[in-house]
Amino acid sequence: MRLYVGGSPTVSGYSSTTKTLGGSLPLFDLDGAGDVTVKMNYRLNAGSGDGDAYVLIPDAAFAGQAANSYVYLYSKFGGTWTGNAGFEE
Repeated sequence: MRLYVGGSPTVSGYSSTTKTLGGSLPLFDLDGAGDVTVKMNYRLNAGSGDGDAYVLIPDAAFAGQAANSYVYLYSKFGGTWTGNAGFEE
């Protein structure tokens, strides 16, 4: 998971090689200090909408950013494990 900031409501041009989005480096990268995996298991909570995941981003990641900046989220799911519910939401 990576977070980027920019001045436009739209952005394009993600590069998996350089990990840039629209030519910008991420201001937060979950894998920044090494490969990190978050395994989600629906069996730990019953019912649709339960067991939501929270990711806490340090305020320091946004230091120096303009208050009217746009935040872009890049994430990839299912790279290591396949889904284990009847459906994924």
